[in-house]
Amino acid sequence: CVILAGAGTGKTYTIVEKVKHLVSNGVYPGNKIVCITFSNEAANNLSLRIEKTLSLSGIKKPGVIIRTFHGFSADLLRKYGDRISISKEFKILDPEQAMVLLHRNLKIQAGNCDKYISTIGTAKDLGVRLEDFQRYLENKLKQYPNDLEKNLESLNFEFQTLHLKKDFSKKKPLAEKIKSLRKIIELKKFVSAWNAYEKLKQKSNYQDYSDLNQNALILLEKFPEIAKDFDYVLIDEFQDTNKL
Repeated sequence: CVILAGAGTGKTYTIVEKVKHLVSNGVYPGNKIVCITFSNEAANNLSLRIEKTLSLSGIKKPGVIIRTFHGFSADLLRKYGDRISISKEFKILDPEQAMVLLHRNLKIQAGNCDKYISTIGTAKDLGVRLEDFQRYLENKLKQYPNDLEKNLESLNFEFQTLHLKKDFSKKKPLAEKIKSLRKIIELKKFVSAWNAYEKLKQKSNYQDYSDLNQNALILLEKFPEIAKDFDYVLIDEFQDTNKL
């Protein structure tokens, strides 16, 4: 069932009433119903409203699971993560902590730490893996069999001395080559940082926000019987979900 409606028209109210209907009529027990939303604030609000509504109907402690996407994924991994070689005692790494991890351990500039962590998160949310970036980089590097930095230095020198030869027809193609090579060098640094970041997390038993959702999905795909823990799933603000 999909509900499409504007702000303030009662979508959350409908979720609360739906849960009340399922529990009070014995359709499903509370601990088999999952309500998932995005922010902790929204989850807390939903939890209070459901508890209050069910309490007024004489149902105390219904046990309805009300979590954010990341919270629900973390719960699954805490319970079943060892099936996919994830320690149940993992620590959650938020984006700010992830940036500090890169800066302290890999001496990456603060600005790049922000950019790298954001890009890694976006890539994982879109289902793009480190291996995909590595393959793309390998194909690009085939165009430049020699040292990238030396290649760039040579092109820059040629570009800056064009006026001496008065050969301005080469200006645009050279500028494009320099731009392309700089992108490849930046990509190489990013892929190297991402690879090191994954190793650092593994060593310290960390899961970042994107890992939680990604690994929960891997877990459910490999062990679909886990889904039998839950009979009914309600998603709040579904339009804000990503591919993952």
